[in-house]
Amino acid sequence: MNTLYTQIYDSAKYLHNNKLKSKINCILRGLKTSNVRLSCQQFGISRRTYYYWLNKLKENDFDPNSLMPKSRAPKRSPRIIEGRLKEEILNLRKEFRYGPATIAWYMDHLFGIKVSPHGVYKVLLRENVPFRKRRSDKPNPHKRRYSLNTPGEGLQVDIKYVPFKVEGEKAYVYNAIDDCSRWRFAYLYRYINTYSSKDFAKRLIKAAPFTIKSVQTDNDVAFTNHFLPKSLDNESMPHPFTDILEQTDVSHKLIPPGAKELNGKVERSHKTDMEEFFWKIPTNITFDNLQNELSNWIHDYNHNRPHSELGMKSPVQKLSNYGFQINSTKRKLKKRNEEYRLNNPPRPSIVQNILPSSKNDRKNFLEMALIYSELSKPLPPLCNFCGNTT
Repeated sequence: MNTLYTQIYDSAKYLHNNKLKSKINCILRGLKTSNVRLSCQQFGISRRTYYYWLNKLKENDFDPNSLMPKSRAPKRSPRIIEGRLKEEILNLRKEFRYGPATIAWYMDHLFGIKVSPHGVYKVLLRENVPFRKRRSDKPNPHKRRYSLNTPGEGLQVDIKYVPFKVEGEKAYVYNAIDDCSRWRFAYLYRYINTYSSKDFAKRLIKAAPFTIKSVQTDNDVAFTNHFLPKSLDNESMPHPFTDILEQTDVSHKLIPPGAKELNGKVERSHKTDMEEFFWKIPTNITFDNLQNELSNWIHDYNHNRPHSELGMKSPVQKLSNYGFQINSTKRKLKKRNEEYRLNNPPRPSIVQNILPSSKNDRKNFLEMALIYSELSKPLPPLCNFCGNTT
């Protein structure tokens, strides 16, 4: 027994791994005291584990590294996502920065391939695709989620700055989103002032496919005079933004100062714009071209982009549930796809590698793949509501 103790002690003399040191100390304690039961109680293991470690050392010439835990991952994973399917998932992530749930939806509706969001997540994790770190939950009185029941019952309006200078100057985007259907309207301006707010209110009322009953904003001077000094605040003359709304019987609500969570839906739309739109725009773009690109993006947001909060439906599909018949752009997309067929064919990786074998499935697949390829290319500017070219 002393020889066994000496051999184990000498082999682990210069060991630096704390976990292995603990296992060796447990074995040495049992050998030194000749009381394995007491040693197991002190280190919190079973006698079976003790003798398993001791036999492992004997089988491997007392090498302490033989006690390192081995991987329990299966040697074969027949259902793992590999090949062209993995490449298409990575392409969707790289080109559009979609999350696992949205990528799984596109794989099902565009290619007819059912992949679970967790499966997509595992693919991105294995490829070391970076994910955004979640912020720690802080106490917040406005964490409860809500949604109004009628389109137009409440719209949230806010202003978002363009993350780069346009023609050497700052630019700003006025955003409005419907609380019920998530229908959006946005317009680009060079300045934040009462004239821009007044013009945006007129455009919003004209573009909305429903009757607007209420608009909610923060307390910015572009929307209200409430926090102006008394010497500058004239109660007999309402703010131009409020005046335009009241002319069409639309009420104007203000959120409490510092409670931007009450405008959470429009704030979240700003984040979506940053993740899926602005990062693709070249910084040397002109103001008019950025206006057109923004119009195309809002049109795609309303008509094509799935929303997880709406059950992976688009805002236009949500509005159709309430009886709002909005002119869809499927025919126009198809017509433009035929015009762009020669200049902008579908990506070879999609058509050649995942193309169905049957003739009917092939035809449907080509149409969906063509629409998919169209989403990543700039189209002629469209009206946010009716879909006509401007």
